[in-house]
Amino acid sequence: MLRAASVVLVAAASQQVVWYQDGANKDYNGMKASCDEQLCTYDQLCPGGGPNTEPVGGQQAGHDMWAPIIPGPGEGTQNWVQVGTRAGGMCRKHTDYLGTPHPDSGWWSSTNVVLHKGSYACCVPSPTFQPTVSPQPTVSCQPTLPQPTPLPTHNMFPACGVKLHLQEPSHGSVSGRGLADVYCATSPALEFVPDENGVPVYIGVGCCDDAGVCHRRVGANNDGCFAGLYEATWNVLGDPKTWHQAMELCYNEGKELCAAPLSNGICDSVGCSYNQLYQWSTRECEPGDANYQEACETYAPTATPTTWCTPTTRWDNKKKRRDNATLLIIIIACVVAICVCGCLSYASYVRLKKKPSKLHEAHGRMVGWYEAPAQAALHQQWGSFPTRPEELEGWPGFVPVTNAFMDASTGPAVPSAPPPLPPIKAQAVEMLTESPPPPPEGWFASWRATPTEEPEPEPEC
Repeated sequence: MLRAASVVLVAAASQQVVWYQDGANKDYNGMKASCDEQLCTYDQLCPGGGPNTEPVGGQQAGHDMWAPIIPGPGEGTQNWVQVGTRAGGMCRKHTDYLGTPHPDSGWWSSTNVVLHKGSYACCVPSPTFQPTVSPQPTVSCQPTLPQPTPLPTHNMFPACGVKLHLQEPSHGSVSGRGLADVYCATSPALEFVPDENGVPVYIGVGCCDDAGVCHRRVGANNDGCFAGLYEATWNVLGDPKTWHQAMELCYNEGKELCAAPLSNGICDSVGCSYNQLYQWSTRECEPGDANYQEACETYAPTATPTTWCTPTTRWDNKKKRRDNATLLIIIIACVVAICVCGCLSYASYVRLKKKPSKLHEAHGRMVGWYEAPAQAALHQQWGSFPTRPEELEGWPGFVPVTNAFMDASTGPAVPSAPPPLPPIKAQAVEMLTESPPPPPEGWFASWRATPTEEPEPEPEC
């Protein structure tokens, strides 16, 4: 199982850089195997180039520290990059110091503990360190009064972090190495706290049973330590756990991660050499704890009840997906209906445009008749014949000219000096005042013919 100390997003959207600090007794191939063959390249770890630039995730040690990387062309079978304080700066390759392709033998191929190796980074696609929790039954929402600092649930890290406790008071190089007895861990991915020299003070795990008895291991010997056996000589913790991993481990053991206060020593001297280390708890940090963040979110009691609901279950998610699918189908149906209606309206409009009305037919016959020499007197009196059928009704000569046209069509020719004309005949009115159907408004309004300005009537002679 990989042991994450910190997680930092790389520029590539699907990649993450995950730092580990348990490589002191591993060689290059051992660290590579711990990463499932997914060591980072130089460009992934140092996207800003180098030297004298910080790697992704920042400086990893307060002393000389080399991290393994995938070698580039001509660099040999392995390479390393500086992530500590060695002269020459961070993000400088080991081959740049050597001036040759990287040799296969040396401290980098040894499993002996060496101070300047131990940190290594894996580039993995979107890892998650959240434990898998068995489904919990859905509980209906009940109005309750929130507490000032509610205890965390099985999988919810408190907003202000949790307390880390030393089982023995901190005194110099033995326990805590000068750090505070109570330290506020603000990240669930934390696996150690660096002392003033940047050396890790690791975090142990203690699980308490229903009687409040602390357990650090499975069985009676140190082979089953929950976070691995702590080697004080080399300052190496065999299998560090994040807060979520510790919570999950205790949960699967039928116990719970021990709650604060732990400074009374309930987990003191129960195995695995964790007395010199910090230990995870479930108590939220408070003002006055070392590393407490003043700006963190806090819970304050309110005068009125607040409704706290259970987390969304997979059944809620299924209903939400079903509702979203129904809404999508309705939207698609509406779009299709609008398109069909629009096409039908346009087809009807085009069909009506192509079919001439009685007014258009009459207008065509009257134009030819009116422009003939025999109607010169009418032309002189009423001026030019309207060019469009829609303009006939507004033309001053509409009634007299129409009557003359109807008389010419059924009787003798119109005299050159016509007497006063009777009112327009009913059949002409019915024929000429029939208005063509208007084109549809809306989407097709832009295809309508732009009406021309009506000409001013000429004065009568």
